Amino acid sequence: MAKIERAGLKTAAKGQLKQNFGILLGSLLILGILLGVSACTLVGELVLAGPFMLGLAIVYLKSSRGENPTISDGFQGFKQFGSSFVAFLLSALFTFLWSLLLVVPGIIAMIRYSQTFYIINDNPEMSGSDAIKKSKDMMKGHKGEYFVLLLSFFPWYLLGCVTFGLAYLWVGPYVYQTLANYYEELKKQTA
Repeated sequence: MAKIERAGLKTAAKGQLKQNFGILLGSLLILGILLGVSACTLVGELVLAGPFMLGLAIVYLKSSRGENPTISDGFQGFKQFGSSFVAFLLSALFTFLWSLLLVVPGIIAMIRYSQTFYIINDNPEMSGSDAIKKSKDMMKGHKGEYFVLLLSFFPWYLLGCVTFGLAYLWVGPYVYQTLANYYEELKKQTA
């Protein structure tokens, strides 16, 4: 099992951001605001989070694949409402339950389920629970490198704090694009 090099993922993400920055940022902002509004009620968040997360996966995967994403792609998650809803609900529940043990098991669970929405995009017939299982299988042997990849963005998050959130307008799309690129590389290795 070859290691996925984060430097290459990040370099590719920067190039993809240059091509699609407006769409990538716009999708992230619009879906983030809608999800934030829906979070005012727990039921609203539970119902909408899955389709919105799938929508972001769709947008960023299109960018990774050299396609032209659109803002409306961010709403395509509703076409697979059932599987995206179940995937979000189960992954949130499992992560929460693992977090009750300690923080570390919760983080490991979150990483284990991290590829779920990309998998649903590529396998629209797959159920949410099967996508979670496939994500767990794909992440075997890769959890450590994924954790290090997430940690590598820590200085960028600090920059966001120092700039009172302004830097997040670039950091958010950069992180999401890098994670979509990670999925593409992981998929090649686990196919």
